[in-house]
Amino acid sequence: MRRVLAALVVTWAPLAAQRPVPLSSVRTGVTVVPETLAVGDRFAVRVRVQAPAGSVIQFPLTADSGKSWEQSDPRGITLNGDQGAIDQTASYRLVVWDTGAIAPKFADVLVRLNGAERRIPIENVRVFVRSVLPADTTLRVPKGSRDILEAPTPWWWW
Repeated sequence: MRRVLAALVVTWAPLAAQRPVPLSSVRTGVTVVPETLAVGDRFAVRVRVQAPAGSVIQFPLTADSGKSWEQSDPRGITLNGDQGAIDQTASYRLVVWDTGAIAPKFADVLVRLNGAERRIPIENVRVFVRSVLPADTTLRVPKGSRDILEAPTPWWWW
């Protein structure tokens, strides 16, 4: 009986050590630098993902193009030093072309581990683009339309 219990303990110990790590332990963060710009300025969006060891992290290649922004450089991925986890940061450089509050759109980050996958949305990416025009130009009121001019009568008709 003791031999059977000892065999069960020996075979159970490695199985307990190999429990799958859930993908719910994935941590993410998004930073935008700078947050206030002028038209034509570049800004950086950094998306950091930390996942359990053995995970595969797939970042979107580009930001979805829009009329207010454009990606200026290819995406860069940096490996951060972390023991026992996969820690990567994707960097995107964008240029803004319109004023006001702008929120570039990104596809989801995909994290895979042991056949399971988790999609992580990239949210809260917002910048404010200030106008470079002088303040008094916003108070300018255009003139009203003029009446249609009649053709003058020639002098010899008088």
